[in-house]
Amino acid sequence: MTKLLGQAQATAEQMAAYLLSVNAAPKITMPVVDFCRLFIDAAAKEDVRGDVLFAQACKETGNFKFAGTVKEIQNNYAGLGTVNRDTPGATFDNPATGILAQAQHAKGYATTTPLCCPCVDPRYNLLVRYGKVGTAPNVEDLAGKWAVPGYSTGKYASLDAANAAKDSYGYQIISILNKILAMPKEDTSMDKIIAIDAGHGMGTAGKRCLKSIDPLQTREWYLNDRIADRLEELLAAYNCRVIRVDDTTGAKDIPLATRVKTANTAKADVYVSIHHNAGIGGRTGGGTVIYYYSSAAARFTQAQRLYNNIVDRTGLRGNRSSKVIKNGFYVIKNTTMPAFLVENGFMDSTTDTPVILTAAHAEKTAQGVLAWLAEEYSLTKKEGSTSPAKPQASIYYPAYTGKKTTLAAAMTALGINSTYNYRKQIAKANGISGYCGTAAQNTQMYNLLVAGLLKRV
Repeated sequence: MTKLLGQAQATAEQMAAYLLSVNAAPKITMPVVDFCRLFIDAAAKEDVRGDVLFAQACKETGNFKFAGTVKEIQNNYAGLGTVNRDTPGATFDNPATGILAQAQHAKGYATTTPLCCPCVDPRYNLLVRYGKVGTAPNVEDLAGKWAVPGYSTGKYASLDAANAAKDSYGYQIISILNKILAMPKEDTSMDKIIAIDAGHGMGTAGKRCLKSIDPLQTREWYLNDRIADRLEELLAAYNCRVIRVDDTTGAKDIPLATRVKTANTAKADVYVSIHHNAGIGGRTGGGTVIYYYSSAAARFTQAQRLYNNIVDRTGLRGNRSSKVIKNGFYVIKNTTMPAFLVENGFMDSTTDTPVILTAAHAEKTAQGVLAWLAEEYSLTKKEGSTSPAKPQASIYYPAYTGKKTTLAAAMTALGINSTYNYRKQIAKANGISGYCGTAAQNTQMYNLLVAGLLKRV
């Protein structure tokens, strides 16, 4: 069975190619591929498959020839309210509104879940009034409901007979959908450029865990970089290119304008900025928050899917009233590609901080972002490659969990070479320049080792 709800499987380019293959001059007022993108974007607002709606529109309009009762000026692509020439159905102000109304009507049939957007479907209330809400979750179920009788009475004795022959209204839509999906789909995954940004720098003022919760006052940059490093490692198994717009040593807090310029110049396809939050003031609560800026139709939906992919793995939902928020933070406002800023829990929360300090949380977060990127941008695995299920041993030394002691003693307890020359190499790998064994330098390395954030050499 083919579900009405979900993400479109066909691209706008496939939809446009199909339409032009059956009608070289469709009666629409914009470039065909842009028109097809409207279906994907508008439908996504209600979590409905835009490619299914487009296939339905092709059936209803005769591949946008509009030779029947409904005319192109109505922006009504699914016969909403259409009875005959005297009752030609609803008219909408623009194509996007007409498609959203179609999506809302489809959602009404598919589920009892309320609409996400203000209702523009003039017949949605009828679905509610007559108990039709949630009665047709599959495209195959639309015959006899969206379209009545939903089959050719000249060919079949009943709807059951038409369904058995896969020639009813729903099956006819699926036939068109399959032709759309069969159109060539260019593999552009190798062209995808992923910009990763570990927020701030090692020395950025104030960006650290609250001392009363984390006596080591772990720096935010270390937490951000740990996730970014792991995400970069996971993406190495996929056909894409990763660029880091931050200083991966943490020595410098790269200016925001420079980060944005790097991503824009590279023509990145998506920008993911990794951060950790603050503002709880030592109390409980917090959780993960995703920020986005663009008002593009699908951007909120993308951000919501990113949130879901992360918290489904970490469980760090917290108690924020808004968890996916539009905000004009510089890096997500000034990038030219879809951009998202992920706040992975609060560094001053008694409930969040113990979680975000763990390597397991970083791993789960990176896996969540990876899953979202792979699905959202159709990333494909490199031939013969497999993503490691856990961080490779070459990234960080294991965390020291024993009694408080000196750096050398903690290293020795973990089986790490603690000689001065080796410590000097480790210091360099962790962005601690000019190491000469001072108390401050050793304390900094010790704190990293305790937090499980001391990079290996």
